[in-house]
Amino acid sequence: MKDKHVDFTSKWIVSRFNRTIKEVNDALDRFEVNAASKIIYSYVWNDFCDWYIEIAKQRLYQESDEVKSQF
Repeated sequence: MKDKHVDFTSKWIVSRFNRTIKEVNDALDRFEVNAASKIIYSYVWNDFCDWYIEIAKQRLYQESDEVKSQF
């Protein structure tokens, strides 16, 4: 089932997640556990926390302001 209302940032983070999974699996196939952990760390802190959560905050605040303006 595809959601027609998925925004660009959500598509972006899912694509980054899928790429991260592939890179981690490749590293683990080569028994490079340290490299795999660095890839996971980079995804969590650089992509998810630094970018996605910050962008999501803006969207949530906008929605909150819209709800407040209705009252």
